[in-house]
Amino acid sequence: MASDIEIAQAATPKPITEIAEALNIPDEALEPYGRIKGKVNLDWLLEQPVRDNARMILVTAVSPTPAGEGKTTTTVGLGDALKHIGKNVAICLREPSLGPVFGMKGGAAGGGYAQVIPMEDINLHFNGDLHAIGVANNLLSALLDNHIHHGNALGIDVRRITWKRVLDMNDARSATLPWPWVVPVTVTRARMASTSWWPQRSWRSSALPPILMI
Repeated sequence: MASDIEIAQAATPKPITEIAEALNIPDEALEPYGRIKGKVNLDWLLEQPVRDNARMILVTAVSPTPAGEGKTTTTVGLGDALKHIGKNVAICLREPSLGPVFGMKGGAAGGGYAQVIPMEDINLHFNGDLHAIGVANNLLSALLDNHIHHGNALGIDVRRITWKRVLDMNDARSATLPWPWVVPVTVTRARMASTSWWPQRSWRSSALPPILMI
């Protein structure tokens, strides 16, 4: 039996414009990302009237089988079945985080013949939205650190107010970094000189503070 990636790569995706036309999405509401991916304008979606004959099916809290069939695979399969009997259907899936893709859980684009394509794009980077969120968050982290480094005019208490950096990856290193690094110790005058950097100077994960041997 072919693997998920073999099935996905053997499929021939339709142009996103053709998919949009089938869903009655006008060209001005579609923002293409290449030939087979695109975004739908949110303002256009909010302007659509509520249809009395429309139905929404929510798939949630499904325990996956040992083979990995869970909410996503069930949703994709259900969408395929409704389309097969002539219903106009669209499914909505969350964008997967990058971390689990490389772990035991794997990707979040379904499996077998009940999956969405291009599954490698969806699992890895897609349209760049998650990356943009991470960059924006980390920019604020850097701004906060820089403000504290240059005098902390706002009097931010680094023991109580923190702004963590984020990474769309399962990385044990980032999960175990202490910030702020506060340990109640008694420091002698001789050792005070070697520790005078804190809390006036901030530090990054690439420059860990020295461990005090008391």
